Amino acid sequence: SIYVFLLLLAWYGHLAAKEVARADSLFEEVSAAAVRGYMGGAAAGVKAVAFGPTRRKKSKGFRSAVDDLCSRLGEGGGISTDPAASDQKDAKLDVVAWTPFPDGRRGKLVMFGQCATGKNWNAKVTELQPESFCKLWLREVPQITPGKLFFVPFTISDKGWNIAISRAGIVFDRCRIAAHAADIPAPIVKKCRLWTRAVLARHVLP
Repeated sequence: SIYVFLLLLAWYGHLAAKEVARADSLFEEVSAAAVRGYMGGAAAGVKAVAFGPTRRKKSKGFRSAVDDLCSRLGEGGGISTDPAASDQKDAKLDVVAWTPFPDGRRGKLVMFGQCATGKNWNAKVTELQPESFCKLWLREVPQITPGKLFFVPFTISDKGWNIAISRAGIVFDRCRIAAHAADIPAPIVKKCRLWTRAVLARHVLP
């Protein structure tokens, strides 16, 4: 189950079976599926992509990845002319979700998300700033600033919940991700299963 994958990821870390799969990339794919489900699902036209894994799989640099994202979004006008863009990996952006209108025009619900798999996740809650990302890296700043999402494979106690959401935006912890990540592509599900089995065999099962 996806819940077990998330549990093992939280407990043993993303390097627990690195020879099988990049669990951090898998987590970003699962997170994209979770926010897509939360926003209404693919059947309702919701789009969600894992920005980092998509860029890595296609061997894209940050510039071309942002250009491609803006083309899909119909927002942003492409990568900015800032020379520092060449030095960026993902600029803390891991997941992008949006709900397009049939007219294809600008001005839609767009969400930017960051994923954190390490136990120091609470030190990362303010790293992604959608407004700053748009001003720095997009040629045309969207009229409607994207919302903010944060994904962790951990559970967050009630004691720390208000602090987390006040800093990180809409937070998806392990339970929320597992509840909404129903529409995961089959290849990602297979990789999660293989990684889970490898971790169980190495660390849990006798």
